[in-house]
Amino acid sequence: MIAYIMAMALSLSAMCSEITTMPEYAMEEYSDMFILSNNGLCYVSDEDRELIARCVMSEAGGESEDCQEAVATVILNRYMSPRYPDNLSEIIVPGQFSLQDNGEITTEVYLSVSRALVNYNTGMQCIPYNCYYFRAGKYHDFGIPYTHIDNTYFSLSEGTCL
Repeated sequence: MIAYIMAMALSLSAMCSEITTMPEYAMEEYSDMFILSNNGLCYVSDEDRELIARCVMSEAGGESEDCQEAVATVILNRYMSPRYPDNLSEIIVPGQFSLQDNGEITTEVYLSVSRALVNYNTGMQCIPYNCYYFRAGKYHDFGIPYTHIDNTYFSLSEGTCL
């Protein structure tokens, strides 16, 4: 199993613009989060994958695949964190995320969500585990500014740094 994950990780390394491993402080903060979900893997049902794809379509449907993947990863970060509910329908709510029916979800969005899930499960996600926030156009007034992809600005949880 480890060999499979390592091979998958190597083959996916070119897919992310920035490879991030879990820092030591995050290992302590998240020490129990992986026990909650499929022995260390982030598992989502087909229904939840559809919900994530609809959210990504609403939030970043017009952005690049890298941006869409990063938005999906923020959702997965919240899903896997003990700070947030362990139910995606309780995480993806109005006021936290845009979730409107933008029509048919594009293949690009589905691929971005699938790539985010695979990368999350191999530790190869493009943004860190403690990146919980994003906003179009500028950084939030809270959190620690991390990076921007296209017109979307991503921030880390306050109280932690890389």
